[in-house]
Amino acid sequence: MVPQNDSASGLDSAESSPSNDDDERTVCFCHNVSAKALREAIQAGARTHADIQAATRASTGCGGCEFEVLDILEAELQKK
Repeated sequence: MVPQNDSASGLDSAESSPSNDDDERTVCFCHNVSAKALREAIQAGARTHADIQAATRASTGCGGCEFEVLDILEAELQKK
């Protein structure tokens, strides 16, 4: 199970530029939130983890996606 958790963490995806496949990838399975939805929330003004949670509900369920959400947030904010 460890390799599955490593690949699901998305650590590599945050370092590369997003593709259409990456955009459609589900990050938060509890609330069915895609990477695209997270990026759109950031483009709309989300700047903190709490902002992302309020806008998308990502990482408000089991919390298993929290690190990936934070990685996407950090990567998108660094682009600005």
